[in-house]
Amino acid sequence: MINAKNPFKPKEPTDLEREIARLLEELAALPADGEEYDRISNQLKKLYPLKETDSKKKVSGDVLVGAVANLVGIGMILQYEHVHIVTSKALGFIGRKITG
Repeated sequence: MINAKNPFKPKEPTDLEREIARLLEELAALPADGEEYDRISNQLKKLYPLKETDSKKKVSGDVLVGAVANLVGIGMILQYEHVHIVTSKALGFIGRKITG
């Protein structure tokens, strides 16, 4: 697992992840045609959906700050273009049909 705050420091596994790992170790030691194998497989089928819902994280503050900064930048550009109209000759070519 990768720690989002420090990608070089591994993240501690959760209790759920430890339980899944324990069951997988038990499963590897059992014959595939036994009742105990089926019981552990059924437990794993129940735990994996819990892991999926547990892994959904909230949006971090860094992402929110980046999104707000981008929106503010776009707003500033639009405001500048609205106040300071671009007067280039190249704008006259926009929308003209080119005939060859």
